[in-house]
Amino acid sequence: MPSSPSGPHPTTWDPPGSPSRDRDRGCLLAAACGDALGGTPSRKAEAPPLPRPTGITSLTLVLAEHLRGRTDDRGATIDRDRLVEEFTAAWQRDPDRGFGGGEIRIFLSVVNGIAWESASVSAYGGKGSYGAGAAARVAPVGLLPVPMNPLAQLARDSAYVTHAHPLALEGAAIQACAVAYARRADRERPLAAFHLLSTVARYSTSSEFRSQLARLGALTRGRYTHRDAVRALGRGGTAAEAVPLALAAFLRSPDDLPEVVRFAASVDNGRGRVAAMAGALAGARNGVDAVPRSWARCLEESQEE
Repeated sequence: MPSSPSGPHPTTWDPPGSPSRDRDRGCLLAAACGDALGGTPSRKAEAPPLPRPTGITSLTLVLAEHLRGRTDDRGATIDRDRLVEEFTAAWQRDPDRGFGGGEIRIFLSVVNGIAWESASVSAYGGKGSYGAGAAARVAPVGLLPVPMNPLAQLARDSAYVTHAHPLALEGAAIQACAVAYARRADRERPLAAFHLLSTVARYSTSSEFRSQLARLGALTRGRYTHRDAVRALGRGGTAAEAVPLALAAFLRSPDDLPEVVRFAASVDNGRGRVAAMAGALAGARNGVDAVPRSWARCLEESQEE
């Protein structure tokens, strides 16, 4: 589990040859903090202690380790059969962490010898899950040193093992590309919200996501509250709502990581997904030192309980 910003960080994704390990560490640590804060609706984000992160963080770190062993100068790959086995093992080690119901059904299928492809595709009446769980754990893909097109496909591949619905796959691709954009942008210059949205929109193929991104673009032209964001984009119950909400939290104050996470937690409805995604974006832009030390310290302590 991520530790304090100044301490060791053995599970952090550290791409070969990466010039910005600080941003990689910040991305995963802030995502875990967002998961913890957003996953507890009654928790005030202004003060510790942070509650324990949910299964989102567990699967994010599993994905990071999976990619670590499959990335080289030629690019990166995902072994979906192996990945779903690794996800299942993480769930078995700590089943009370707070995994999504759809994810648990996939993991139970794997344990019982049922092909994960069948379980993933057959979920929710044969449509596959369209929740935001896969997008919430996809941050390690966004840290990969690969071009956007293959990065988007890797995000879809990582999502498909538990979330086979096209909107869930698209949400994971958009979130991963947004993390990559935030990580690669010059932090000495103001973040160009319009350019970020136009960049990630290239990986949107559905009218639903395109409409949501258009609404988000209109929202970011002025100052907005969490109520404005929910009114425009929805309550975050699906990937098509949660991913734009996370982007709204980030684009509202991209250089203020605590405020990004607080804003996202206020619209997360106790799921942890929106705040985890928003935290990943803010951490990828601002680096590990932008994470409040009290958050990081309490997060580390929560893992030792």
